[in-house]
Amino acid sequence: MSPTLRDGRLWLALTLPLLVIAGSILRAEFHLVQADVFHFEVAGYDPRDLLRGHYLRFSLTLDRAVAGHDGLAACDPAQGEACCHCLLGSPESAPPLLTLTTCEIPEATCDGVARYGELAALDRFYVPEAHALEAEALLGEARQRDPGAALLAVALSQNGEAQIVDLIVDGMPLLEQLGAERFDAPREP
Repeated sequence: MSPTLRDGRLWLALTLPLLVIAGSILRAEFHLVQADVFHFEVAGYDPRDLLRGHYLRFSLTLDRAVAGHDGLAACDPAQGEACCHCLLGSPESAPPLLTLTTCEIPEATCDGVARYGELAALDRFYVPEAHALEAEALLGEARQRDPGAALLAVALSQNGEAQIVDLIVDGMPLLEQLGAERFDAPREP
């Protein structure tokens, strides 16, 4: 085999993984730029899961429902229907009101749309190991003082995909309060 052909394959083998990683980063950043950010109340705080890394685990308060808003068609995910949450309320303000409906929603009806299950899947926030205990204490104390003191900022794309932007505690991003740099969480196995 000629040295140039071998060098070409080696070059391809080295650059292809880098291109895939760069593409996934660009896709995530594009999602954040194009998406509206909504704040959801954090409930059900649970200390970090020691077996899975340094995560603050929680659930979101999604029970702020409005039934039959503007004649939206009802939807039942238990029947196997493709459902979406219609979010009512301006982004980056108080937690939005939600109504469960079919995903064929007129654009002007909702301020945001999330596919059913996308919001419930947002249940943890990565914290660098050096700040994990302090982060747990800040979140726990804030939730004891005021259940609405902890909000999860979530970017919702036009097609209903949800992505965590930040965890806001007492009106300030958690990592900023800790003096920690923003790190992306390790990928799931």
